[in-house]
Amino acid sequence: MHAFLTAAKYQILAFSRMRNLVLTLFLQPLVLILLLGHAFGGEMKPAKVGLFIEDTGSLSSSVNDYWHSDAIKQYARVESVQSEEETLQSVESGRYDYGIVIPEGFSADIAAGKPAHWVLMPGHDDSRNIAVRAVADRYLSEMNLRQAAAINGIGNAANAEGAAASTNTDASAETVQVGTLGASAGHLFGTVNANQYYAVSNLIMFLLYAGLTGTIALQNEKQNFTLQRIYTQPSRFNMVVYGKLAGVVCFGIAQCIVIIAFTTFVYDVDWGNRLDLTALVCLLSIAAGIGLAIVIASFFKSNQAFRSFYSIFIFVATFLSGGMVANLTGTIGELGKFTLNYWSTKGLRGIMNGALGAELWMPIGMLALIAAVLLAVGAARMSKVVKVNA
Repeated sequence: MHAFLTAAKYQILAFSRMRNLVLTLFLQPLVLILLLGHAFGGEMKPAKVGLFIEDTGSLSSSVNDYWHSDAIKQYARVESVQSEEETLQSVESGRYDYGIVIPEGFSADIAAGKPAHWVLMPGHDDSRNIAVRAVADRYLSEMNLRQAAAINGIGNAANAEGAAASTNTDASAETVQVGTLGASAGHLFGTVNANQYYAVSNLIMFLLYAGLTGTIALQNEKQNFTLQRIYTQPSRFNMVVYGKLAGVVCFGIAQCIVIIAFTTFVYDVDWGNRLDLTALVCLLSIAAGIGLAIVIASFFKSNQAFRSFYSIFIFVATFLSGGMVANLTGTIGELGKFTLNYWSTKGLRGIMNGALGAELWMPIGMLALIAAVLLAVGAARMSKVVKVNA
């Protein structure tokens, strides 16, 4: 046992002194989570809208009040423009995200029972175009609905105009819904948001890279004949090797603690209320990653060849499991179910969602089975990795 603990201690010390390794396994996943989570799920800022009201009728003040109401400010920041031409040029130049022109005679058309319409000038950002269009359609739909009622004898056009003029902006808050991308059930990321989604996928990916690092350390000691010198000592050789792998496990646990704690307190990522199950999934992922790395390394004699193949393997597995592109379907999506990443991330997202029963324990059980198989095969193939003449 003393040999086991000593080997684990010195393996941890060796890893902690490798600055490039620490930066790669601790800092890089935090940067990726920040970039991907912000890119795909950040709060959508209000669009800058240029508004030119050419109409001078009774509804012009109503339209102006609508676009400058508090209910609209969370979706659009509106600035008045002096002409239609200036509005168009400002949208094309990128000064405004969207342009709206209220044409001359808009109030008269409403009074005459004609369809309500504005001149809409979409910008370059599709998400902001959708948001502003939704706000504009709210008002126009209200006008057209009143016109339909007037045409069918329910009231009259004059009443429609008067009612339209008194339309308050509180109604818009009831109907206009422009939510945060990536924050609702049924969205691209399922029932988690973008920060949660990429926090999970990057955590698992870099835990698997920890297994790569530990196996490379064993291969280097094999090539330097360090393991052979240990083999001649009175200590049990297997205890030393397993002690070094235990050091890798401890390093992986440190990864989990840093990434989960940092994303919780800095990125506001909700990891759920079952930290015990989160720890279990992380431990199983670390163990499976070590077993996988040993199995793959046993078929390569060159460190460089093993490193290249394993890196590509993890990259492909992460992609197939949806860790890079969410909501993969078809054949690619089905292939993802045969990867270790898929069951690890599915388990962690189930914990985040507060899943119960089979929905929670199915992925954890599959992950435990995969880890057990990989560790068993890895133990059988260990001699190919640590012994020169194996």
